[in-house]
Amino acid sequence: MVSLRPGRAILGSAARLYAWGVGFLAPGIVWWPTAVLGAAALVTASRRGPGADTALAELVESTVDLHLHLRGRAAELGIDCARPPTRAVGAAVTRALRQAA
Repeated sequence: MVSLRPGRAILGSAARLYAWGVGFLAPGIVWWPTAVLGAAALVTASRRGPGADTALAELVESTVDLHLHLRGRAAELGIDCARPPTRAVGAAVTRALRQAA
């Protein structure tokens, strides 16, 4: 089962790193090594962030699309779908789609 948690965790990690970078810049006015650490953290976070937010957005979009159209997809795959769909229907659709791939 695909989960949104890993994508959210990666985005949260990049955001925390960015916050630490900003936090290290402030004392950098007094002691220059912290400014170097802060700048390095900001550069790393700015490289991780855009990829993480794009991946999370795609996962969320796919999840919403599948949820909205689950009954139709189940019918196309020949799976009986109750209203509202159950976890068993979702698992059956997932198995069928994985076999098709």
